[in-house]
Amino acid sequence: MEKPGQPGTVAEGQVQHMFHADDKRAVIMEAALGVFASRGFHTSTVDQVAEAAGVAKGTIYLYFKSKNELLDQLVEGRIARLAGMVRQAAAGAPDACSKLRRIVAAHFDFYSTERRFMQLMAGQIGTLSPRFSATVLDGTRTLTAMVQDVLAQGIEEGSIVPAADAGTMAFALMGMVHAVAYRWLMSDTPQPPEEIAADVYAMFASGLQAAGHGATHRAAHEPH
Repeated sequence: MEKPGQPGTVAEGQVQHMFHADDKRAVIMEAALGVFASRGFHTSTVDQVAEAAGVAKGTIYLYFKSKNELLDQLVEGRIARLAGMVRQAAAGAPDACSKLRRIVAAHFDFYSTERRFMQLMAGQIGTLSPRFSATVLDGTRTLTAMVQDVLAQGIEEGSIVPAADAGTMAFALMGMVHAVAYRWLMSDTPQPPEEIAADVYAMFASGLQAAGHGATHRAAHEPH
């Protein structure tokens, strides 16, 4: 039986140290998020992050090599969290349509709890380096691929009409989610997340065109 201090064991003090280290890392990342979102990433300094976190500037560099690495880990962590929420939401749904509804709802739940992060991304994404932009785009591709798989399932089971190929439909839905989310987050009096998610899903699922109008509109524009 191993005793504290022997190889292969972790002493109580070491366990506490690891917990404290994880806590301090989380505090620094949350402080950085607030500073980056309010001041802008490029105009923020490590000194400002340290002040917001209540730690010495040197402490920041014990956990992160640079301001860029801090942002990188912040973005990767949030994208991973959103992807996990989407997977979990879809996992318990009985069919493709239910999965899509829950996926949309999961996005707006995430946006609601991560408003500062979304404001940071909305305000800074165009000014970030190609490496950071690539991280965000990779995350978007992963989420879109999840939606595409669900749409393909729905088309196969007959619950979804293939208005286009599953890939195009997935990009259309994700584009709708992102555009509405941006307007929603910038609003002074936003709707509750579950309400705006239901509206977005309803628009995508049912469409905006009244019955009978599509054929008339197409006929009027067809060559004679």
